[in-house]
Amino acid sequence: MNASLSAGTPYRLFIRGDRSIDLTISDTPNDTKLITTGELKLNDAIQTFDASLSTGDFVFAGNPYQAKVDVGAMIFDMATRTQEDMNPNFMYVWNPQAGTRGAYRAYDFRDSTSTPTDGEVAGELQPGQSMFLQILNDADTDVPSVTFKESYKVSGSNLTSTFSVPQGFLTLDVYNSNSTALDGLKINFDLNGLDIVDSFDLLKIENLDENISIINNSNRLAIESRSNPTDGTIIPLEIKRFNDGNYDFKTRLSGVNNLNTYLYDAHTNQYHLIAADVMTTISLNFDITVPSTVTLDRFSIYFSNVTLSELDVVRLILLQCIRIR
Repeated sequence: MNASLSAGTPYRLFIRGDRSIDLTISDTPNDTKLITTGELKLNDAIQTFDASLSTGDFVFAGNPYQAKVDVGAMIFDMATRTQEDMNPNFMYVWNPQAGTRGAYRAYDFRDSTSTPTDGEVAGELQPGQSMFLQILNDADTDVPSVTFKESYKVSGSNLTSTFSVPQGFLTLDVYNSNSTALDGLKINFDLNGLDIVDSFDLLKIENLDENISIINNSNRLAIESRSNPTDGTIIPLEIKRFNDGNYDFKTRLSGVNNLNTYLYDAHTNQYHLIAADVMTTISLNFDITVPSTVTLDRFSIYFSNVTLSELDVVRLILLQCIRIR
């Protein structure tokens, strides 16, 4: 098929290999090559979006150049106003090699980290790559837009530096039995943080397969910024589309002092201690024929100033019921 593509216009493509290959036998596959020809895009490239978009909506923008682009430099260039009505804190990119059928990866410009934390995403767009940005409407009449400039092109790893570092954080990444990162989440803690959803929180874009997210009221989040936890703080999580078998939940915790942090598993009634300043791996089993292993609200994060054991579980559940009443 021949098609005319426009530089900077994002597309979602599904590419299948040579259809002459019989998938039921181990034939050696042939090379599948995609070839494009045309003129290089030079100078500034402005991409505009629907004026009716609201805060929290996502837009899809493509790299118009045959060079890597430093997205952080573009988003934070306040001198020339190269973005309008965009949340400058985050972006999503699609990684077709992640998981089983590809997965979304989030990037936090504030501390130059990706979620999951496997380093698959940096703050740049490759040639031919697109990104999702979130609308942050400032209530003026301007149309949402981003402007790519020649000066944002980079070579190597010459990216903008970190803008801020959270006082504390918790990351949780989900791996399958092949040690492949499937999805993840991040919680930033700050003394002055707010527990409401605002521009420092990233709404979740769901993957085709496994998903894990933070729940704040009815909002699903990939990254949340909130106040420092206290004794008894509970952060609900949600899982979706987990399959039969074992998964590893790998966590990193920093900056949460004088509290013990746990991953609570409602299926087993166990509190798994999350150690500080080291990676903690929690191996968990899922069975789609056992509903309690794949229920959406199986997991939550729990903070306590005492060390919990399995004998404490019943008392904690009773205490939570009393609080709800």
